[in-house]
Amino acid sequence: MAEFFLDWDTGGVSPHIRYHRGDGKVIDQPSTEEPIHPGVWSVQWMNPEPMHSIEIVDKPKGRSVAQEEPPSLRIEIKCRP
Repeated sequence: MAEFFLDWDTGGVSPHIRYHRGDGKVIDQPSTEEPIHPGVWSVQWMNPEPMHSIEIVDKPKGRSVAQEEPPSLRIEIKCRP
């Protein structure tokens, strides 16, 4: 099994999020700031994760996603051995 993120990246300030795992552990990911640049696609592969949820704690003020910008996608691919 594998998971991957497909993301349209334009830089700027990212949201502050909290990652809640099924075992009760919470991982806090504060916002970061990167230089603004023309949009580029990025793909990140990772191993499958256990049950979880993601909480958006704070969105950067004054930043909105333009209608022409595609959203981020998270896709999990499963197969039987």
